[in-house]
Amino acid sequence: QLAISLGGGIAPLVNLLCDRHRYPEAKQYAAASLTRLAAETKKEQDKRKEMSEKGETPPASTAERIAEAGAIEPLVHLLSGEKGPEAQEEAAGALTALAIYASNRVAISEFGGIGPLVVLLGSPNAKTREHAELALVRLSIEPATRVLIIEQLVSMLADDSHTAAQEQAAGALANLARESIENRTSILKADGIPWLLNLLHSTSRKAKENSARAISHLAYKSKENQIAIADAGGIAKLVGTLISASANVKEVSNMKLCTLVVEGIWNMADGNRDNQTALLKE
Repeated sequence: QLAISLGGGIAPLVNLLCDRHRYPEAKQYAAASLTRLAAETKKEQDKRKEMSEKGETPPASTAERIAEAGAIEPLVHLLSGEKGPEAQEEAAGALTALAIYASNRVAISEFGGIGPLVVLLGSPNAKTREHAELALVRLSIEPATRVLIIEQLVSMLADDSHTAAQEQAAGALANLARESIENRTSILKADGIPWLLNLLHSTSRKAKENSARAISHLAYKSKENQIAIADAGGIAKLVGTLISASANVKEVSNMKLCTLVVEGIWNMADGNRDNQTALLKE
């Protein structure tokens, strides 16, 4: 990694991404190479941490230098899939690696990367979906970006014609809700709670699981969210889902759903006397 980076390998790799006449494989391998270069070694991380603790300014990381070389814009363009699913997957992986740094997160947003990454949550390629989801979690660290990401994910929950997209959007919201209080607040403000609750009645087992997980994270130690979920009819829907899933608890899928719903009920009842009473009545 160090030899390629110090030997001037970044610029020509970025040039391959930008060259319109290159074969898709060239772009695919260039993106994959940049992903690996962007991953700092433990030694590099320790050195940068040591310098920061001493009040010294560490040199630009490889990920930052890749962005400075102009990699982000062509990587965002590759997310369209025009150059093939392999190049699309590697581009999503590269952007995920670059999104560790604040300046890169801002650049990915400015070059229009959020929309394509959200769309990739519905990709048939599991690795591409995984990269897109992690990239969005990292991008959500920036306040302005967080709101935009969450609004787009909530809009995907409302699209009953694309079950796979609903599944992935609910999963992404669950991960975002787990990450921070700020994310949970943004989901509440984007009216995500009613749409997540609706997915508890989905025909998709994965959509039910992801929505139950998201609701559980939203209710965790948050009186405001507990009340919002209850006001949206969440108590009846959680209990109804539990009763339905527990009817055949010997099935592994039903056991998993039961576990997630019970966790959600626990978080809804935690420190909330009104919810405790409503759950008992239900």
